[in-house]
Amino acid sequence: MCDKNFFEKMKEGSYFVNTSRGELVEDQALIHALQSGKLAMAALDTLSHEPVQKDHILLRQPEEIQNKLLFSPHIGGITASSFRRGYAAIWENVGRIIRGEKPVNVVNGL
Repeated sequence: MCDKNFFEKMKEGSYFVNTSRGELVEDQALIHALQSGKLAMAALDTLSHEPVQKDHILLRQPEEIQNKLLFSPHIGGITASSFRRGYAAIWENVGRIIRGEKPVNVVNGL
């Protein structure tokens, strides 16, 4: 969806924000738009092929392009109540560990 043709239609120096799906953005076209000045900056809270690997093309750009990229976690589905429940569970487990007890929902079986 957001390919070379998409970016070419934007005004010079535009800002691009993607909060939907990483697969909607053609990474190489985004890089070219940033290099050419078509985009002043891009803010992304999701990338294609998540979880993101260290060798992702957008993470391996020269500093001049890195300075035009802003990444944030894709947490649009997090509500205030789920956030509170999640942190309550974390602190409950911290307390259990301090008391020498086994935490709840251990993934690695220790």
